[in-house]
Amino acid sequence: MGESPEIDWSTASVEGGTLSVQLSGELPRGWNGRFNAVERLIDQAGGRWTRVGLAKGVVTVAKVQDGAEPDLRHFLESVVLQVNADLDLDRAPPGGGDDEQSTAERQRAADRAMAARFRAFADPAS
Repeated sequence: MGESPEIDWSTASVEGGTLSVQLSGELPRGWNGRFNAVERLIDQAGGRWTRVGLAKGVVTVAKVQDGAEPDLRHFLESVVLQVNADLDLDRAPPGGGDDEQSTAERQRAADRAMAARFRAFADPAS
């Protein structure tokens, strides 16, 4: 597999308050669905933007309020990073392998990543 998907901010355009920005890299199967799920889970718009969508490798965000750019950038970058981590893109074996085994490996990797995120909540002073 090639590069993990990333936001190509050089392609950003805004028309009528709607941001459109392309993703670079190959979008593997399941990436769009996971993007939508993660986006809904961590939505932090707070009225500064509405509907986030993804179609054909282009992220769109409607009704972006002036001044929300840094927060929206952080939000979208966080979603993309989380999706890439959830799908374990950086450690995917070349050639794919057996689907059942690959699914089990992805689940174990996702479980490990989730456990690590929970462990990060630990108070270092304890």
